[in-house]
Amino acid sequence: GEIVICADGKNTWRKEAYPYYKANRKKSRDESELDWNNLFEVMNTIRNELKEYFPYKVLHMDHLEADDIIGTIINEEGTELNTGGERFLVLSGDKDYIQLQRFANVDQYDPVRKRWVRNDNPEQYILEHILKGDTGDGVPNILSPDNCLAIGQRQKPMTKKRLEQFSKGTSEMDEETLRRYH
Repeated sequence: GEIVICADGKNTWRKEAYPYYKANRKKSRDESELDWNNLFEVMNTIRNELKEYFPYKVLHMDHLEADDIIGTIINEEGTELNTGGERFLVLSGDKDYIQLQRFANVDQYDPVRKRWVRNDNPEQYILEHILKGDTGDGVPNILSPDNCLAIGQRQKPMTKKRLEQFSKGTSEMDEETLRRYH
């Protein structure tokens, strides 16, 4: 198949929709001794050279992360059944892509750990991911204030009982929890 390289753009829409998105990563960069501006310039040069000198499609747009581009392609081209159409291999260890495995023509491989990433129930996985939050992205669980991870506050525990309760639907959620869920 065709190799398509998807790259993150600048100023992603997620930060506009959720100001605390990856807030701790910026703090870590600011505290780091690395010259992040120089590193980003080098990565941009590599991306541009791949686009210009190699036979690969390179997709990159400001305001979008690579996740958005990959998700859009697969949502448009994914098939519910294995009908023999084009197959897609997402080459990444990022577990956010598990949700794309709901399509029968999508596989995921983690090249760093040299293993397949598979999940038997991607719909349940993404639901639990929403309920539990994603500390790596600065998104707390639905029981905790939006800014708790950014300010170093402990999250309210998402117990197994609550996870089961909320997995059945939103009727048991109060207004604030429902807002966070959405």
